[in-house]
Amino acid sequence: MHRRKLSPHESIEAQLVFGASIAYERVTINEEVAWPNWVGRIGSWLSRTEAPSNNAVALGNKLYFSKRLLTDNSADPVGSLNEMAWLIHELTHVWQYQRVGLIYFTQVMWAHVRDKSEIYNYGFEPGLKKALARSGQLENFNREQQGEIARHYYYRLKMGKDVSAWRPFIAEFQSSRSSAAM
Repeated sequence: MHRRKLSPHESIEAQLVFGASIAYERVTINEEVAWPNWVGRIGSWLSRTEAPSNNAVALGNKLYFSKRLLTDNSADPVGSLNEMAWLIHELTHVWQYQRVGLIYFTQVMWAHVRDKSEIYNYGFEPGLKKALARSGQLENFNREQQGEIARHYYYRLKMGKDVSAWRPFIAEFQSSRSSAAM
């Protein structure tokens, strides 16, 4: 297992999504840990979906990845972008924890049971526009969908694509402050 803090590059990139709303100095990344894949298999069983080959789990301010992240690999910029987008998704769970405590984890597990194969599906751009038309907020999406909203915003932003449908939700991420106790 390899344990580390967020790299300066990762912190700067995460701020594109979360601004100053995460206490980044509290985040610990644990890489090459086997058990997240077991959790992924359980989650897949609950949601009746295919098990991921590489999984990550966020427990509070600690992130556990089944492999080593390569978020700043100049030899593979597309791979680095995908890995950074994955980290953004997991940092969403840190953001959730820093607001509501560990209850976010039970909410994630319940969403796997309730939403099954739709666990990550927020409807992409049409779903966001529909939610906004109904005065939607981040809380209208389950915890995994919130992570996907953050991931897709980051990816699209870095690819120079339109992010206007994502911006109101990203503004919610950025305007919220972490709890001092978390």
